[in-house]
Amino acid sequence: MRWSIFMLFIAVAIVCGICTVIFYRRENSERWEAYLFGVMSGSSFLLACLQVGMRIVEKILG
Repeated sequence: MRWSIFMLFIAVAIVCGICTVIFYRRENSERWEAYLFGVMSGSSFLLACLQVGMRIVEKILG
């Protein structure tokens, strides 16, 4: 398994998740900034899960 790519997606998800909380709680920031970081966090987490799922299917089938 390519753990480096998986760990990269997880790291991006964690950093974007933290930025989401920071931007959402700041009084002088726009809400779209928090939503943007939330979407980036969710999509990178989804890509990490998709990669793990593909590796599991690859191990089962081949």
